[in-house]
Amino acid sequence: MVSGESTFITQAVAESDNGNLALAPDTPGQVIALELGEKQYRLNDGAFLALDGTAFYTMERQSIGKALFGGQGGFFVMTTQGQGTLLANAFGSIKKIELQNQEITIDNAHVVAWSQSLDYNIHLENGFWQSIGTGEGVVNTFRGTGEVYVQSLNLQSFAGSLNKYIQKGS
Repeated sequence: MVSGESTFITQAVAESDNGNLALAPDTPGQVIALELGEKQYRLNDGAFLALDGTAFYTMERQSIGKALFGGQGGFFVMTTQGQGTLLANAFGSIKKIELQNQEITIDNAHVVAWSQSLDYNIHLENGFWQSIGTGEGVVNTFRGTGEVYVQSLNLQSFAGSLNKYIQKGS
């Protein structure tokens, strides 16, 4: 409930080695497999698809500043633990950005997942009044060494562009 993810999680257990399980995200786009163990990740709202092995996720409380600007999840961010495979999905394609003791700022709507080793700050890029005037908004600034996964498309922008084609009223 606190992450914007589904309240219900299905658990599938194989009874043989030759079974298949098909999974599909809510939106069209790419699904990536991230191996958990030495590396762990945080996920943006809507990015979680599945976990296997001994992997699991917890909801990590964020600072008030991060909560106010962090999207649907608000005061919590999904954080992985354990070993196994995480399936994360995105709207459009996914690109991995590797940071080596660097800093990068990315539009929050394009962030899918990031390494727990990275320091992150969710904020308004140009201050409150300028962000309202330009339409630019919430961004994530990542610092350190690790990975950031971004999606090529923005679901809110896409929905807005479709809005003009949806008939309203009777």
